[in-house]
Amino acid sequence: MARQSRQVRGTIWRVRRRRDGVGRGTTIVSNTSQKPRARRITPARKGRISICPDHPTTCTVRLRTYARAAARRSAFERRPGEALIQGSSAHGGRVWSAAVRRGVRCVEPGRPARATQQPVRPSERAVLHRFRDRRRRTSPPRGIGRAARRPVVASVRDGRGGALRDRLPARGHAHPPERRERVGRSQPGRGGCPLLPRGVRCLASPAGADGGSGGRDLIRPTGCASTHRKYQCPEGTFGAPVLGFSALLTHPSAAEGVLMHRIRMLSMATTVALLLSLVVVAGAQAGAQASSTTRVANNIAPWLGQSKLVSHANPSGRVYLSVYLNNRNEAGLSRFLQDLYRPGSAVFHRFLTPAQFHAAYSPTAASVNAVKAFLAQKGLKVLSSPANGMYVDAIGSVAQVEKAFGITENVYSYKGRQLRANAQAPIVSAALAPIVSFVGGLDDTDALIQPRIKSDAPPGIGFSTPGPCSTYWADHSATVSPAANQYGATLPWTPCGYTPAQIRAAYGVDQTGLTGAGVRVGITDAFASPTIVADVNRFSANHGLPPLTASNFQQIVVPGTFNAPENRFDPQGWYGEQSLDIEWVHAMAPGAKIIYAGAQRSTQVLDHALIDMIDNHLVDVVTNSWGINGEFITRYGHVFADERAFQQAAAEGISVLFSSGDAGDVAALRGVAMASWPASSPWVTAVGGTSLGVQNAAGAKVEWGWGTYRSTLTGGVVGGGGTTVTGNAWSPWPPTFQYGSGGGTSLTFLQPSYQAGVVPNALATTTTTLGGSTINLGAPRRVTPDISLDGDPSTGALYGQSYNVSGDALIDAGCTPLGQGMEYCERRLGGTSLSSPLFAGVLALVDQARFSAGKGAIGFVNPALYKNTTVGAPSSGAAIEDVLPPAAPTALVRNVENADGSLSTNLRTINSVPASATGPVIEGADTSLRTTAGWDNVTGLGTPWAPALVPSLAAQP
Repeated sequence: MARQSRQVRGTIWRVRRRRDGVGRGTTIVSNTSQKPRARRITPARKGRISICPDHPTTCTVRLRTYARAAARRSAFERRPGEALIQGSSAHGGRVWSAAVRRGVRCVEPGRPARATQQPVRPSERAVLHRFRDRRRRTSPPRGIGRAARRPVVASVRDGRGGALRDRLPARGHAHPPERRERVGRSQPGRGGCPLLPRGVRCLASPAGADGGSGGRDLIRPTGCASTHRKYQCPEGTFGAPVLGFSALLTHPSAAEGVLMHRIRMLSMATTVALLLSLVVVAGAQAGAQASSTTRVANNIAPWLGQSKLVSHANPSGRVYLSVYLNNRNEAGLSRFLQDLYRPGSAVFHRFLTPAQFHAAYSPTAASVNAVKAFLAQKGLKVLSSPANGMYVDAIGSVAQVEKAFGITENVYSYKGRQLRANAQAPIVSAALAPIVSFVGGLDDTDALIQPRIKSDAPPGIGFSTPGPCSTYWADHSATVSPAANQYGATLPWTPCGYTPAQIRAAYGVDQTGLTGAGVRVGITDAFASPTIVADVNRFSANHGLPPLTASNFQQIVVPGTFNAPENRFDPQGWYGEQSLDIEWVHAMAPGAKIIYAGAQRSTQVLDHALIDMIDNHLVDVVTNSWGINGEFITRYGHVFADERAFQQAAAEGISVLFSSGDAGDVAALRGVAMASWPASSPWVTAVGGTSLGVQNAAGAKVEWGWGTYRSTLTGGVVGGGGTTVTGNAWSPWPPTFQYGSGGGTSLTFLQPSYQAGVVPNALATTTTTLGGSTINLGAPRRVTPDISLDGDPSTGALYGQSYNVSGDALIDAGCTPLGQGMEYCERRLGGTSLSSPLFAGVLALVDQARFSAGKGAIGFVNPALYKNTTVGAPSSGAAIEDVLPPAAPTALVRNVENADGSLSTNLRTINSVPASATGPVIEGADTSLRTTAGWDNVTGLGTPWAPALVPSLAAQP
């Protein structure tokens, strides 16, 4: 052993007197069978290496050492069947790096290595390679004596994608570095960036940086300013060898966003001299600051790697930014929230006031002032900050922001938009590093947030919903020729648009005797419709609802709103969203007070509207019908900044609802099926959509999951007052997906405790690619939605809004002229933008009942819905009624106005699609999502039945 110990002197794989090193003469054999065939592998290489991610994978090896004279077991030798090596030595020492070698693979921890086990992709990391004795001597190579073993510096990457400066000790053994210091992150297109070596490709990892088996799609490398090589992996992707994977030990690291940097080995004398004067920084920015500054992690636009550079941003352009701060004692807050919603806990439903939350968890005044001082010192104009100190707003020119944060602001083309974004992560002082969580406004990512409203035309002028149509489900049908294949020849016309009385009856709201009196319901959207009060009052007058007055409606201006730059992201598109939300909260809870907060723009300030409501406890329930399609696959700081607001809402007893989305599993948009944010947050209630068939005035109904597929009857002609439709052929066939309830598995958030044991494990641990391949996500994840109500536009509800007169007879039909070129129209509309305000109205009834009993609001309602509420069959009268797929192929027909003013007759399927032109119909289909008995990822738990749900939730302590 002494001879072997001397052989490995000078390596970085030594633990405790270098006994744990892989010395000369060591043979590494595959662990894929109990009797592996040993394969000799060169103990060291100068160039690129790969390592196993430490979590949730471990690198497993079996070693057998052969000394020059006889075979001897080393400290890390393992016979077949013995315990696996998981990153620490048998002597309790630490192993901080090791290379991946041929014949060894990475597997999940805690599981035996079997021939059938699926390997896990190794990650890439730059490490110092151990020095080899090129002359095959048993003594150390020349230059590795005591005098030569001086501190050397190399760069590796930490678990968050940043760079670490690691110094090896001057004397003694090469144990793990004692000192680490963050110096920057890798960004695309900058000098000094990490390069993509030969034999390595870029892979997407939709499962996050957890070493999962998903995300095998190749990603095009991005350009890298360098004279050495010219490619690197985009931010948020992972470098991996093209060939098979093998592994040795690895130092613990999250391996997120890891890129590889090649360290060239020179002669020992030259190497020592060079490394004493240089710090090789893998992933460091060009011009990275000294140790007095640091770059803010997760502060690069997640879409940047898929965009195209257009130009440098206008230096004189204005940037409205928000510096978000970390809460204090976040671990303590997490524990408190778990107890707050655990029945039997000493603090169950004992909600905090805003002042109590500030005192216990919000950033301190000193932290807020430090951020303000930093911004002012950099020449930026400091604006507002909320009472909870969650963010500090500031404004400045592009040139000022670039100088203040050490970044470059460019304009990029992404999915048809031109968006501004920072090319590097922003720099803040080291003193602010523990305080600042995210610098918002440096990019236009939030412009991707959109209203969930679904219509066939944007507001401005109105849109048509031409007849024929049904008052109740299937009370007006047509015979179509040719028949719609699997769906038959007799099809009902779509409903004209359900009224408040019909929807209230369908969910039993009219049977509760409650109006939401004394309850405050908040709504956040972007902008503010100038005709909102007049529109809601016309709608109310038409449907027997009380008017909005100063006592039951308030529109607030969020601090900082009017400091925002001019918006260019479709303000009119949000007017319909505002009208729909307010009218249907009012329809479900006509006695509740509605508080509307509209941001001046649909970007950064949008979350300020929600934060302001929460921080001042202005509401008891807040509904939000906006979000992005899917999640940010890479870690993005804005997501976690808003999570702190959702946690504060839960601590104060505020129910936060979000529409789950209208694009099904979003795989067609994102390549991978996933839930949509913010609905995917474990601290909000995600509200999905259904297809609702109201059968009579008493509220009898049929209801299915919402998944709409569309086909058009070419040459269709309607006759006999809508009793017949004759045409040439249905095209395309099978119908193509149009829209459906958003849902699916989160790639960002792990499973919350309230979903454990309720959500099927298969849904919580896997997702699929657009091509249908299964991705194993490992640990269970959050899955949406939680509950559902009517959302299908083909079975949607009426809403009213003022428009410009169009001059088109179909668009203007049935509208009320208002003068000055304006008209008021009521049209059918849907989407989960309808579903969320409907459920907000139901929760207003719950809170009214609780207030009447002397209790507080229900607050964050998910734990009660999942653990303390009865779920029964459809129409069973249970608090939540399960939603099932259609028992037979079901579809509607509706007329749609074409651009030239002509009409086309469309078929819209109900939660189903044929598997092929003549094949069976897949019932419950919503992209890859499926409506099934029990909890499903189209409708969640099911739909509420207010006469049972309201007293059930009101009875809780």
